[in-house]
Amino acid sequence: MFVCALAVSCLLATPAVRAAGTDTPDTPSAKQAAAQAKKDAEILKKYDKNANGVLDPDELAKRQANVEKMKALREAKKRKAEERAKAKAAEKAPATS
Repeated sequence: MFVCALAVSCLLATPAVRAAGTDTPDTPSAKQAAAQAKKDAEILKKYDKNANGVLDPDELAKRQANVEKMKALREAKKRKAEERAKAKAAEKAPATS
């Protein structure tokens, strides 16, 4: 009986001890939190056209369209770089006849 009570108390205490720790990877540091707050403020300033402090659906749609556009540009740039690297490697490779 004592062993069961001890085991249950250990199982219940473990999450409480773990929750008390602030050094988990999910907890942002003060520096990270400040950087995220700055980024959020920049996004709000850029897309909040009616200056109500909240991104409305049309403002969110414009932001999402810009995010998708930038993603496509990055992917195209990456593909070009890969193609150039392949072409350069092909130039350096000895010709076999």
